[in-house]
Amino acid sequence: MKQLRSIFLLGTFALLLFGCSKDDEFSILGKWNIDKITISYYQGSTLVQTMSQVDSPDNDLGWVEFKDGGTGSDNEGGTFTWTLSGSNLTVVTESETLDLKLTTKENKKLVGEATQTITEGEATYTLKTVIELSR
Repeated sequence: MKQLRSIFLLGTFALLLFGCSKDDEFSILGKWNIDKITISYYQGSTLVQTMSQVDSPDNDLGWVEFKDGGTGSDNEGGTFTWTLSGSNLTVVTESETLDLKLTTKENKKLVGEATQTITEGEATYTLKTVIELSR
């Protein structure tokens, strides 16, 4: 009888430990509001300029929606495809590809950073974009 009780307790513990799914597992699927976009321009390692836009009633930055199957849309009727591998999110629109490194990946908050190099004549600039989203 003692052995049966031990097996029952061990089985119950195993179910509790391995049988329950995590409630806080991250899913990118769904509609995300664009809260803030910050763009910083660097020449070499020198910061030249930073510009930020913050969502407000007077400045609606819109939303994006990530759908099953790697497709998505935005508030302006645009469409895109996307892939997520670990913390790397790639969004492909008709005109560009944006590779974001997700620095915050929570159920209600998402922050991604993208870096691009731009050459204008003799000058080379680095453009760092930070996009903050929430549900």
